[in-house]
Amino acid sequence: MTLALNKSALSKLAGRNDVLIPQYDLDQVETGIVHFGPSNFARAHLAVFADNLLAKGYMNCGIVAVSPKLSPALDRDESPTITRQRILQSQDFLYSVFEKNEKNESLRVIGSIRDLIIGPDDIDRVIDLMASPTTHLVTMTVTQNGYYYSPEKGIDLDHPDVSASLNDSPIITADYVVRALERRMQNGLDSFGVMSLDNIENNSERLRSTVLAYAAIRSRELRDWIAHNTPFYNTMVDRIVPKLDDAVKQEIAEHFSLCDQWPLMTEPMPNPALIIEQKPGSIPLRIPFHEAGAMYVEHVAPFELAKLRLLNGLHMAIGVTGRLRGEIDADKALVNPTLRTFAENFMKEAAGTLKPIDGFCYDTYRKELLVRVENPYLRDELSRLARNGTEKIGTRFLRPLYDAYSRDLPRDHIVEALASWVKYLSRANPDYNVTHDTDDGFYIEDLKAYQMGLVGLAKGLNGDIAPMLALPIWDGLQNNDAFTAELGRAYAKISGYDLK
Repeated sequence: MTLALNKSALSKLAGRNDVLIPQYDLDQVETGIVHFGPSNFARAHLAVFADNLLAKGYMNCGIVAVSPKLSPALDRDESPTITRQRILQSQDFLYSVFEKNEKNESLRVIGSIRDLIIGPDDIDRVIDLMASPTTHLVTMTVTQNGYYYSPEKGIDLDHPDVSASLNDSPIITADYVVRALERRMQNGLDSFGVMSLDNIENNSERLRSTVLAYAAIRSRELRDWIAHNTPFYNTMVDRIVPKLDDAVKQEIAEHFSLCDQWPLMTEPMPNPALIIEQKPGSIPLRIPFHEAGAMYVEHVAPFELAKLRLLNGLHMAIGVTGRLRGEIDADKALVNPTLRTFAENFMKEAAGTLKPIDGFCYDTYRKELLVRVENPYLRDELSRLARNGTEKIGTRFLRPLYDAYSRDLPRDHIVEALASWVKYLSRANPDYNVTHDTDDGFYIEDLKAYQMGLVGLAKGLNGDIAPMLALPIWDGLQNNDAFTAELGRAYAKISGYDLK
């Protein structure tokens, strides 16, 4: 008989050795973390770290997750966010993490998330929770777009979401953060810490810029109070978490006789999976992640850059090149000798652009990454690895190329990956709203590519990439004659392939 996952099921699971369950009293968990963006990654990463701390007796490390907004394009009852909230409520906010590779397999029930709030439905409750003296940390996985960052102004004041928030309808995460910090300032409380868990360079420093710029609009006093009292912790985060499919639910039901409506399939937690920047003299982090396996360093940037250029770079490179050659999943793509050799050479070139890190071996890291990416149990779709490329080509391809050109380093495979991304855009379905592959083209999850007209332009290139180079997406590399020549040759070569 299959057991439905909820609190009452824990006692029945307690006697089994094939399912790990919380070894703490769920009713005694206190909220110490408010997390924006209850993504699959956050549930497989942050929530597991918090669960480890709860198991060690740190009962103030519970999480309340917040979805800052709902998609306006969907009827409320069709919203995935509402559906997930209902699922977690029905399961007493419990869910399972199925870790699997060729050596290990385990199922673990996570209890660290104790609520999921839809922000627009209960703004006051979210602010009250963040303003509570028991809340020590605010974290987020809202993707790069969720920061509304502007290099010139700190925050993009022209974006309609920012304008709406300024008109007293909170949509952006920075608005929630600023409102809560203003309340704490007024009440004479210490600030909470803020930590981004998104895959972007200087993630929390970028978040700090947007928060300070937004706070300055409310008052200079508030902006200065935040600047002097609120710590923002840069991080490097790492764990491969594919999209959930029904096969995972079915496998858990068949192998463990457990019905979980929103589980996760992922790899065993890598080491390190979380590196947190803690500079000397800075305000200490009040959630003891080091007790759960996190690493604290003075400068996180070298680790962050290594992960972005090697793992995330590999993901995007194999995503676009693999899809162009008719592959669907990452593990199967790497069985193809041509793609595997390409992946190895891409990472070797990317590693060459990085500065040495004491005690860190890039050769070992590259080998470990290949083993992780080719994990057949993850069924990690190449379309996921290639998504939102317009936002990512800077960190994955362009900045490594900038370093390679400035130091005259090998770069052919990074150039080929970039050219393949342009070719990938040309194979996209003309209609972004068609969310599956059709005879008209791939479904690519890259709204910005459509909004900027990149898809239409890419479709008309006919083997000559020159018209694409007129666009402001190349971080200045379009002024480098060697780059334009090499990219042009790579694109012409790719255009001659018999692509699927």
